[in-house]
Amino acid sequence: MINFSIKIKRAIKLFNSAIETAYKVKNIKDKNFYNTIRAIKNFAQNIGSEVIAEFVEDEEILKLIKELNIEYSQGYYFSAPKLIKEFYGGI
Repeated sequence: MINFSIKIKRAIKLFNSAIETAYKVKNIKDKNFYNTIRAIKNFAQNIGSEVIAEFVEDEEILKLIKELNIEYSQGYYFSAPKLIKEFYGGI
């Protein structure tokens, strides 16, 4: 019997590889890219994980994120990275 955590770790490695490949394509209209992102999102949600879309750089990508019902996102479309003190007034 295979340990469930080993299966998850293998699946995560597979998905990380798929994400890297999809990101290199960078064509969100590409069916393979879309299906890869959808599969990753579905897998994560099915195991009870929250999904955060990264590298949201423009409105076109944000529309894809909304279409896939991904609740959280981050990227240059919203803001460039900032120091914590910029958000909290020097705390």
